Amino acid sequence: MNYRNQRFVGAYALGNLGAFLFFIPLIGLSLPQRMTDVAPADPLRWLSWALLLGALVASAANIAGGAMSDWWFARHHSRRRLMQVGLILTLVSYAGLA
Repeated sequence: MNYRNQRFVGAYALGNLGAFLFFIPLIGLSLPQRMTDVAPADPLRWLSWALLLGALVASAANIAGGAMSDWWFARHHSRRRLMQVGLILTLVSYAGLA
């Protein structure tokens, strides 16, 4: 494995770790509390539905995002700008959740 591939694997591993560390508090702590506020009569049922719907949306978004990324790469020969836009939109969404 050459140096460039090793850098990519390291960056990919750090990206996955970052995503895991940022989403665990959201799902593990914030979402159950929010469901208790939204549906105090039956929060567990609504939490289950929210998690199921979230998983379905995430699956569809993953497929759509992959297709868009492939289209972008075929047209521009780089995914760098697309990754920058994704990072900015993620930070904007965090500000909206706050």
